[in-house]
Amino acid sequence: MTTFPTPHLDEVQALIAEQRWLDLREQLSRWPAPEIADLLRELSTAERMLVFRVLPRTLAGEVFSYLEHDDQYELLTSLSQEETRLLLANLSPDDRTQLFEELPGQVTQKLLNLLSPHDLKEARQLLGYPEESVGRLMTPDYVAVRPNWTIAKALEHIRARGRDSETIDVIYVTDEKWHLLDAIELRRFILAEPTQTVRSLMDESYVVLSAFDDRERAVEALRRYSLPALPVVDSDGVLVGIVTFDDLIDVAEEEVTEDFHRSAAIEPLRGSYLETPILELVQKRVPWLVALVFVNVFSGATIAAFEETIAAVVSLVFFLPLLIGSAGNAGLQSATLTVRALATGDIESGD
Repeated sequence: MTTFPTPHLDEVQALIAEQRWLDLREQLSRWPAPEIADLLRELSTAERMLVFRVLPRTLAGEVFSYLEHDDQYELLTSLSQEETRLLLANLSPDDRTQLFEELPGQVTQKLLNLLSPHDLKEARQLLGYPEESVGRLMTPDYVAVRPNWTIAKALEHIRARGRDSETIDVIYVTDEKWHLLDAIELRRFILAEPTQTVRSLMDESYVVLSAFDDRERAVEALRRYSLPALPVVDSDGVLVGIVTFDDLIDVAEEEVTEDFHRSAAIEPLRGSYLETPILELVQKRVPWLVALVFVNVFSGATIAAFEETIAAVVSLVFFLPLLIGSAGNAGLQSATLTVRALATGDIESGD
């Protein structure tokens, strides 16, 4: 099991108090981004800003993507315009799109104005896809080669472009108009002879998603085929991006959470429970509770129809809580099993 150095709150606060910024930067650079994100949540607002400003640019963008949306918004409002510009430039396109989705419209527009022309074009393209679609999840950073290239030329291209790609586990083959022809694992390029052509590795057997597909379909495809990334094409078959397993893991967790919320007669929450305002919790839960009250009224009416029988045999009353409790338990079991089976694809809504 691989172990990573983890940040200690007291140690970090001591370095901040002593203003040892270089030492703090050096230590933070050795820590994984998720651990630094957890550390930031434990610091005060002032300390959080100091630590975040010390981070190297690339690491700062990675750490930012692990923060909760409320924490991201708080940081953005505290950063200067130039700091915000650099942060947005270092975010991956899919993380940047997710950030814009969660922010108020006016704030998103202000942030879009800080992007470079290239990043702005990417952001508008990704935001143009429907909500909950694969297009909102994908990143346009991938490596593609041509079928007539030699393996040596393809590997040279991969070395040159791979640093800017989300992943190079899978290399995509496209024609001159960027129509997707195949998806080939990197190891097949490494093991092939340098003089071979890319076409000799192609079998035209690959899994592909449409940018307009629901993101649940992407999760199912990833689970079914166990691939590190999936190519995404537009309606003309042009390769427009890829979705990676780390993004789909987050989606899978959100979808399962929504399913369990619905099984408990709760409108799904967008954020974590502790960070959801009380008013929103009331709005999500009360309508369902009111609906269940009316359902219980019908149950009471059913019992009232047997008033004479109950009056004749009073001992029947003692069995009512048992029957009602058992019915509730059986209903909860059925709802849990059904909702989970729907989420995993074991059954369809028509079943």
